[in-house]
Amino acid sequence: MILKFAVPKRADIVGWIGPLVLLILVGTLGALRGTHPPGDLEWQNDFESAQRLARQTHRPLLLAFYTQGCPWCAKMEGETFTDPAVVGLSQR
Repeated sequence: MILKFAVPKRADIVGWIGPLVLLILVGTLGALRGTHPPGDLEWQNDFESAQRLARQTHRPLLLAFYTQGCPWCAKMEGETFTDPAVVGLSQR
């Protein structure tokens, strides 16, 4: 059995660079989605510890509910909770 591979032309390779870079970027961002980027709100995962921290720091408690596939939840997480003004307010 003989296998023959055609060497792709330079134009074919260049045409794949953009989609390949986009795919890598989307994959990287998807992997990072579980973590919060720097400057994002500092979330607590436990309600009792969040209540305790809110009492100790004399700050209000923000509850955020999220469900998979909710476009408004994603918009809040991607735009509002990462907005520098909102992050600054959360630290006061």
